[in-house]
Amino acid sequence: MWFKKAIYNSLLTGIIVCVAIGLLPVNLCAQPVRDTFFINSKNAGTLTSHLYIYETNKLLTPRFVYDSINRQDFARFFPSTTYNDLQSPSKYYWLLLTVQNNLAQDETFYYQLNHPQLYSVIAYTKTGAAFTYFGKSGYAYPFDVKPYKYYDNVFPLFVKRGQTVTVLLFINIHNGHNPYFAPELSNTNAFKDKEERFYMVNGLIAGIMLTAMLLNIFLGIFLNEKLHFLYAVYIVCILYEIFLTQGLDRQYFYHGTSDKITLVRYIIPCCGIFLLAYVMQLFLNQKYSNSKIKIFVDIVNYCCVGATIFYCVYFLISPETSVVTAIYQKSLACLAVAQLCFVFASAIEKVIQGYKPAWFYIAAILCLFWGMLEFVLIYLGVNDVAASELKHPNDLQTGLVIETLVVFLGIIYRYNLFKKEKETLLTQINTYQATLIDKIVGAQEDERKRIAEDLHDDVGATLSALALHISNVPENARGNDEMESYYKKGLFLSSRAVDDIRTIAHNLLPKDFKAAGIFKILEQRVNELNAVSKVNFTLITDGDERKLPEVFAITIYRIINELLANIIKHSMASEASVQLLIEENAVQVMCEDDGIGFETGQQNNGIGLRNIAGRVEFLKGYINVDSNSNGTTTIVHIPL
Repeated sequence: MWFKKAIYNSLLTGIIVCVAIGLLPVNLCAQPVRDTFFINSKNAGTLTSHLYIYETNKLLTPRFVYDSINRQDFARFFPSTTYNDLQSPSKYYWLLLTVQNNLAQDETFYYQLNHPQLYSVIAYTKTGAAFTYFGKSGYAYPFDVKPYKYYDNVFPLFVKRGQTVTVLLFINIHNGHNPYFAPELSNTNAFKDKEERFYMVNGLIAGIMLTAMLLNIFLGIFLNEKLHFLYAVYIVCILYEIFLTQGLDRQYFYHGTSDKITLVRYIIPCCGIFLLAYVMQLFLNQKYSNSKIKIFVDIVNYCCVGATIFYCVYFLISPETSVVTAIYQKSLACLAVAQLCFVFASAIEKVIQGYKPAWFYIAAILCLFWGMLEFVLIYLGVNDVAASELKHPNDLQTGLVIETLVVFLGIIYRYNLFKKEKETLLTQINTYQATLIDKIVGAQEDERKRIAEDLHDDVGATLSALALHISNVPENARGNDEMESYYKKGLFLSSRAVDDIRTIAHNLLPKDFKAAGIFKILEQRVNELNAVSKVNFTLITDGDERKLPEVFAITIYRIINELLANIIKHSMASEASVQLLIEENAVQVMCEDDGIGFETGQQNNGIGLRNIAGRVEFLKGYINVDSNSNGTTTIVHIPL
């Protein structure tokens, strides 16, 4: 009997030993992290030397992570202070930290991750044997559920004197978000100072930007120039982008998690890129006619708008947009850098063309370029610059503020430059008008002088002969025939005087000019000249004479009449032609003869040519005279 009992006990012992041996490797391998951060003074200790991170793609419980995950599976933060694994990010992360308060009093410590854009962070604490839920934060939850109402993910830990607390943070990295964070543990005074400094800096930035925005709105209303209104909108976009990158948009503008609201986060950057280029084009007066770079600027703008429209449509119809979001953000970041390069090249192009305000854009883009480059490198997975995104304000935000202010100063300088140019142009216009008035008055005086000469030489001489003829009436006329001859001669002199007066009047302005039209009057004038002069004139007219204002028609008639008179008096030509072409936007007058020509030049111009030049200038046209021994060609161009 005892033998059977001994065998039974031996078998039972063996089974227990085998089970123990089978379980032994598990128990021996399971070595959870046991590392405590002792807080001995308010500023002592290095947090990351006691901080551990575990990456996984499985959903686990805090108890399992703490008790069952091998120590070698945890990565120690030390000596780094920032976690940044953009090349092969896992989906879930666990941060393990155990602290013991060795201070002489109870203290609240603030556990901050320094990355407001994390999707989901859930905190668990362990003060005894069990883990308890502490709170949750992140973009997946409404802002009001945060354990501490702050732009960042912060968990306030109240630790009694001598108490040990283990904190496990579960971080869910949603696809499309960047897994980088810089955990930090601060006491109350240090954290409150940091918080106050953060809000003060951002308040100062917001104040500067809003002041610039209001000044641009005022200038836009006062100057009635859309550049200022568009720049005010650009400032709003930039200010929102600064708030967005820091998580302040949820704190101040909306507290919920609605996808329809957060869609604005992905539209505003596109608006900023588009307005950056459009404001530049207005500021530099960039057009296809004066710039070879404009086409590239427009292509980047079209790509930004197209990508944003595609993303918005996909965002609204698809329940899962995380991968598309990541691609869209990286694409937009690359387009932003490309646009900055083209804007910079456009400014250099304008400087080469002699446009001084372009220097302001060069300075502004240089201030912004480094911060934007850092921002893009972060999105593209370059680890070295991740810490720059954790600074407040970071290089991108500082660059945006400086760029906004420099461009605003450039707009003010541009306005002052335009004001001076306008004053100079106004002075030139006044001088030109005074000169033109002098020429018109001079032309009128020349016209009066010529009329006086015509009256004196022609009408005066004829009337003098008539008066002399009348005063010498013979006392004893031989007969009726002699008296008849005497009266016939008097009648001839009177008729000649009347003809001279009619000719002078016709040269000034023909009768019924407005009713007949310039074509008909010129035809009558050419016919008259062909009947009495040795020059054979040919007239060619074309176009719609009704398009000519009356002042234009009268002045053009006098110009042509003066040209005809010059040909008759000075050219010694046998053939001449006159062409009057009324086009859509201009009037062309061309007069040609086969005469002896003359030497052109201001000093050689007689009264006739000076009158013609004054009238052409009055109509804001120009005259071109080509004269040689084979004849003279005069072309007059008058814009309508």
